[in-house]
This record gives sequence, C-alpha cells and structure tokens, in this order.
Amino acid sequence: PPPPKTLFPYTTLFRSGCTAVTLVCATGGRIDHELANLSLLEEAYALGVQMEIIDRQNRIVLHAGGCMKFKMPTGYKYFSLVPLDAVLHGVTIENAKYPLHDATVTRAGMITISNEAAANETVAVEIRDGRAIVVFSRDLAPAL
Repeated sequence: PPPPKTLFPYTTLFRSGCTAVTLVCATGGRIDHELANLSLLEEAYALGVQMEIIDRQNRIVLHAGGCMKFKMPTGYKYFSLVPLDAVLHGVTIENAKYPLHDATVTRAGMITISNEAAANETVAVEIRDGRAIVVFSRDLAPAL
C-alpha cells in the first residue's frame, strides 16, 4: 500500500503561493504527529513560506541560521533554542536573561532552554552555522 498522506494538505498549501502559515492544533497528541508537524517548519522555509505553530502554551518558529531578531510575544516569559542540527556554531543571544556570545550548542546538553526576556523586548539570536527551532512558552495556571 502507498504511505499515508498525512502531510499532503500542507505541502500543497506551501506550493500554492501562500507566504505565511499558522498551524494550530498540531501539538499535544501523538508525538509522531507532533514531530512531523515540527518538520513542516523546515519544509515551509525551503519553499519560501513563513510558518509558525501555536498551541495554548507555545509559539514555535524555525531559525534557519543567520541573525534573527524578534519581540517576545506578550504573555510569554520563556524562549528556547532547540538545535535541529547536532551542533550549532557561533550562537549569540543578546537582550536576554542568559546571553551567549559565539557559543557552540549541541543537542546533547543543550544550554539554550528556558531563557527569559521581558514582554516586547527585542531579542537577537544569531546562529553562524546550523538550524534550530525557537519555542516561545509560558506556564499555565494549574487546573483546579
């Protein structure tokens, strides 16, 4: 039998000429589906489409290397840089609680998780070599 076409609607959308996509309801269920949805960030980028994934607690975007500046979204306290490549070289983080300068970041022993910046603060993240996922996150109030 042919392989499942779970991601087919997204690839069709990316190729249709759209320039930006926000994907919701793409996390929080089966981990294989969540990982596949995260991989769409790279596919969208390769086709010139800006994509973000949003759920109740997170906003997720691709950092494809170079310098990326962003404002901390209102209501979010943390941001994490999760390497897609085994090693990121030349990582610099400015205007954050835990700055870095020309650091090497690896998937094993990540040092770029749960950084903080004030709401609407402009943070600069530079990656000289490699790609990563940027996750903006917030804590939710515990259910009663």
